[in-house]
Amino acid sequence: MPVSAPRTQIISAALLLTLLAGCSAPDSRAPERGNAAQLSITDFQGAAPVPSLTPTSPTTNAGNALTPAPAPTNPTDATPRRGGRAVVISDADATAGLSDVVVLSGQPENAIRPEARPASASPYLVDAMIGQINGKPVYASRFLAPLDGVLRAKADEAKSPQAWATEARNIIAKQLANEIEDELLLAESRAALSPEQRQGLVFFVQQIRDNLAAQNSGSEARAEEAALAQEGLTLDQKVREEQNKALIRSLVERSVRPRVNVSWRDVQRQYERDFRVFNPLPTANLRMIFVPTKNVEGVQKIREAIAAGTPFAALAAAEPNTFARGDSGLLAPPRSFEPPLANAKVFDDPILNQNAQKLSPGQVTEPFELGQNTVWIKLDTINETPSRSLEQVQLEIQSALRNQKFNQELQRFYNRILERGSRTSEDEMLRSLLLIAAERYLIGSKIRPSGANTMPIPAPTPASKP
Repeated sequence: MPVSAPRTQIISAALLLTLLAGCSAPDSRAPERGNAAQLSITDFQGAAPVPSLTPTSPTTNAGNALTPAPAPTNPTDATPRRGGRAVVISDADATAGLSDVVVLSGQPENAIRPEARPASASPYLVDAMIGQINGKPVYASRFLAPLDGVLRAKADEAKSPQAWATEARNIIAKQLANEIEDELLLAESRAALSPEQRQGLVFFVQQIRDNLAAQNSGSEARAEEAALAQEGLTLDQKVREEQNKALIRSLVERSVRPRVNVSWRDVQRQYERDFRVFNPLPTANLRMIFVPTKNVEGVQKIREAIAAGTPFAALAAAEPNTFARGDSGLLAPPRSFEPPLANAKVFDDPILNQNAQKLSPGQVTEPFELGQNTVWIKLDTINETPSRSLEQVQLEIQSALRNQKFNQELQRFYNRILERGSRTSEDEMLRSLLLIAAERYLIGSKIRPSGANTMPIPAPTPASKP
């Protein structure tokens, strides 16, 4: 049987007392209290007769008893030990009970049965750090969490692992670009804060929290429930997100907005370049009927129908017309022209153009021959868009130019931060994320790869900021 816990504790206590008594007991032979005793090796070679702590016999319930130990038979052991307070046990006492230990082969009685063990499967990666952005680690699980639904849906919809990988790469690459941009801009904005601004940030964060609570009947608990339901964020995460957005906006306003200037001359030049945008040409909606001239009966049929007032579009939608019959002979797109129509170039072909110049809205040309066809043209309508002067559109142009220059300056500012910032290679992080996503979202899907190394990784494309 195994050695009992009380017996082991008694043996350990006895050994501890022996060590403490031999090394720290006061010297009884010291001539004076104030003089230090000189110790030698022989002081530790023997032990005086002292009481021994005899452990309880395994076969009885008697308590432990202190009994005198037998006198040592070895002359060397008879040398008195300084202090004389050590507890000595024999070898038999130290090994008592070991002979009762029984060794049994096989598994323990309560071991898990083989049939109850889970089926062996390939290791599943729970999480991994796939890189860093400005010293901040990027973990796969946290990064993929917002994309979980869309990537899982794409895995169910995709026809092959290759198709899923292509779509997943575009989704992950866009998210990674945004993550890098946000982290770099956020680090730049924090570094630019003055001590006073840092202090004000504390109050600003509290204001954000109060505002979110105010939107939910003044309850932070309800605010957290709303954030979790709408965006999957806790209240602290929502507050941090709003704080980061405010920091980035503040940085952009301070660093980019002052560089955006639009002069009156810039507005004038843009108006001249886009003159036709603000003063578009009129367009003509035309329909045509083509009938092979050798089809004498068909030509006669169209003549009589037009003379009888049959709608032109109805005739163009049926035989014997051969031109755009599915669209009722409509010429697409509408033809723009420089007015007046009588002098405009509507067609490149001179015969078609000459006949079209004669028309007014609603009129149909007389039949004329073009190659091997007899042709009719009808001018349905002329669409005219009112012109707008520079004075009318100056604010619109100024706003467009301001936004354009702002985006240009923002891109330059971001590129400078990108050069200064520290980060893991985007291609390396993208590849790691795509491999982890494939393992996570293709497992169990209908397009699961047949092996661990069969996941196709699309070739990297030139990096670009979305």
